Amino acid sequence: MTTSTNKNSNNKECTDNVYTDKIRFIKALNPNFWLPFVATSLILLVVVVFITDYNMAKSELVIGSQVAERGKRTILLYEAIASGEIQLDKSIDQQDLIANLGNQDDFLFLAITDGEGKFLAHSDPKKRGTHISTPHLVRAKPSFMTRIISLLPHADKEGTNWGFVEIDGERLFLVHRIFSESVEQGKIRTKHPEINKTLEKYNVRHVFAAIQPSPLQNALMKYRKTSFVMASWVIGISFFALCFLMFLYRAVNGRKRMSVAESTIVAMHEEVQRLEAEIQKQEKLVAIGNLAAAVAHEIRNPLSSIKGYATYFASIFPKESANQKTAQIIISEVERVNLVIGDLIGVSRPTDIKTESVSIKSIITATVQLLSQDAKQLGIELNILGTDSVIFVDPYRLRQALINIILNAIEAFKEKDFIDKMTEAAKVDIVLSDTKTHVNIDIIDNGPGIDETILRRIFDPYFTTKNRGTGLGLVNSYKIIEAHAGSLTVKSEEEKGTTFSIKIPKNNG
Repeated sequence: MTTSTNKNSNNKECTDNVYTDKIRFIKALNPNFWLPFVATSLILLVVVVFITDYNMAKSELVIGSQVAERGKRTILLYEAIASGEIQLDKSIDQQDLIANLGNQDDFLFLAITDGEGKFLAHSDPKKRGTHISTPHLVRAKPSFMTRIISLLPHADKEGTNWGFVEIDGERLFLVHRIFSESVEQGKIRTKHPEINKTLEKYNVRHVFAAIQPSPLQNALMKYRKTSFVMASWVIGISFFALCFLMFLYRAVNGRKRMSVAESTIVAMHEEVQRLEAEIQKQEKLVAIGNLAAAVAHEIRNPLSSIKGYATYFASIFPKESANQKTAQIIISEVERVNLVIGDLIGVSRPTDIKTESVSIKSIITATVQLLSQDAKQLGIELNILGTDSVIFVDPYRLRQALINIILNAIEAFKEKDFIDKMTEAAKVDIVLSDTKTHVNIDIIDNGPGIDETILRRIFDPYFTTKNRGTGLGLVNSYKIIEAHAGSLTVKSEEEKGTTFSIKIPKNNG
């Protein structure tokens, strides 16, 4: 299993930004539903009203044309009798014919006018000689025919005009045709309305059939009621569907917000635990610092004296004698204690760095030269790969950090005789790469890797798996990289190897 650990405390600001973004995202998932809901409802209402009004207009046209067809048939019957196309048993004059044909239940009148609107014949004999009293048809310019066409806007393909008008204060349905106009003539006049001006010169006669509008109005009212009911159903069902979708979306969205909030809370809890562990580590380092300062002050001077006397005795005792070997053991142990004290002081004190412009490859090369003998004894290759870069660092401090990391990689091959089991050459690759702002150093080995439980603790003070280790080497390396405003991460996979990744800004000057 592959695991990774990142101990760069400088990511706190980045972490805070992540949580801030998540909180903003959670808030964004709770928009104002009412505004789009109301807007959608209004749009739906406008659409339904428009469709209903359009259908009402179409229905009025259809029903009106059906009523107009009856008036037209009566007019055509009158024209056929008057022209002799239909022969009656006995002769009848024009006035009586008009009176008989206009005497129908739903007819208000049937009449013929001249080109100025004067009644030449009327189903009501008292109206003969008078004019149509509709204000729009009173003698005035423009011509009578033009006023009829404007007053009765609906027309069929045969030149019959119809529509609702008000005559003598009474609202009625009026049908109009030019007297004795054939179907062909009506079609031509309908397609070419400019012919109407020519017809006026010949004082053409007009036939009007006035029909009781109540049946038509009742039919239209019934249709309006039906349309209103249907529109109400459509609006109601649509409104219910919108409400359902809105609440469904709120439920789904609320669950999504809850899920994001839960994951955010878990992440924040883990972050709090990490910060608490970081604080505990810092407290340990402070305690170590206080201890190290006291130990270094009280022990280093006596140790220097002990080492000096042991060196003196080793020089005066015979070579290879037991006394000389004992003196050398004393010297070795004093040096080991001094190393422990040096590591303690390195961990506890602030890591001051003095940066300078230096080739990163030169630092790596110097480090590899120092460790080459240890690696060669174990048969481990140390390879420097990648491109060189100029960087502002403290070369001594950075070399110290690299020695600890590379030395750990070399010594890892000794664990459980891993190097004897390998089928490929043991190696540690130091790979260099860079971006515009940073230099990357990856220290990659193909050793035994690190167990996940151990990997989480490798930067803890005093934690070590070595018999003679102090557990402070990687802690010092971490502090040195951190002092350069960089980051140190480790990734490892058991039986396959470990990678330490260092990332340092190019300009720390």
